[in-house]
Amino acid sequence: MEAVCLRFAPWKPVPAKPHTESNDHPHAGTDATTQRADAAQRLKDACDLLRLGKLDEAQAVLEAAVGLDPENAEAHNKLGVVLARKGRLDEAETSFERALALNPRHAAAMSNLGNIYKEKNMLDRAIQCYNMALSIDPDHATAHHNLGVVYRQMGMIDRAVAHFKQAHRLQVRGFVGEGRTGVMGGRYLWLLVVAAFILVYVLGFRK
Repeated sequence: MEAVCLRFAPWKPVPAKPHTESNDHPHAGTDATTQRADAAQRLKDACDLLRLGKLDEAQAVLEAAVGLDPENAEAHNKLGVVLARKGRLDEAETSFERALALNPRHAAAMSNLGNIYKEKNMLDRAIQCYNMALSIDPDHATAHHNLGVVYRQMGMIDRAVAHFKQAHRLQVRGFVGEGRTGVMGGRYLWLLVVAAFILVYVLGFRK
């Protein structure tokens, strides 16, 4: 997720329709812009619901967003996340594939698709998706973490540890960056330091 740890199949996302604006309808462009803006707001609302674990409500809002703006790749991706968390793997896979059809460089959707393959025990395809996500965004911490999980499952401990450590470095860098810009309060930094120490110790022990 954004990539997520998926707990993952027969609603299907609305097929994307080509966007056209006709001169015969002077308000068509304005209506389309309004719909896209409405879809973007629904997407934001759905993300808030998702963070609260309200999966049914998030799904309903995301389906509405996709209906308003079928070409919104992130809405399809987030819908896939919700479906995956509800255990509906086939539908989630369809949503992630739709997101990637709309935006082939959507690293989070690619990593999430890898999660689907991992849950289906299609580990080679999962690895391919994670590597493709990293080719799009080498600093995608979640893809590194997911790749580490698969390598650990396959018994490739050295590779797993390398990706876990890289994911951790990227997450720490991101949190520190947020703290410097005031997004994350300084009072949380000590928690980050403790977590970093524990993670490095655990990974080092496993290695």
